Amino acid sequence: MFETCPEDIIQEYTEIYTETLNQRPLGQIPATVRVTPETRKEKEKSWITNRGHKWFTMITKESDQQISGLTEMVYIPESPYYIEQLLTGVKTEYRGRGLGKWLKAEMIDFIHKKYPKIKFIATDNAGTNAPMISINEKLGFTEHISIKTYQFNLSGLDDLIPI
Repeated sequence: MFETCPEDIIQEYTEIYTETLNQRPLGQIPATVRVTPETRKEKEKSWITNRGHKWFTMITKESDQQISGLTEMVYIPESPYYIEQLLTGVKTEYRGRGLGKWLKAEMIDFIHKKYPKIKFIATDNAGTNAPMISINEKLGFTEHISIKTYQFNLSGLDDLIPI
């Protein structure tokens, strides 16, 4: 578990983060993100140092010390009863062993111990992400709000907006 990603794993961690983030199903929306050690450090500075958020990441390692999975959460002190559970991802070759569910369950346990006043843990995923929906349901999450994301072509937008 860490807040600031250790230097000795940051390269491997950001590669796995990028891989698993880009594998999540988003329906028809094409989206790719590249996380680098530099962008991770920038986000740590923004969230942890500048804003005072608590951002915890938990990873699993295999016997050969390769990172196999991750999950993360962010606590914002100004919202003391609410936590956001962020990305949970497992590298393709390590799936099917329950690592995603285990990571998420361990993070929930950590949240309850570290922040006993928490009443709400928010998480989100696409409606097409059946594996994560299954994990969330098994852990007791229930759908609260459904959000739709739309995509459109920006070219010609100026012609559509009256001046």
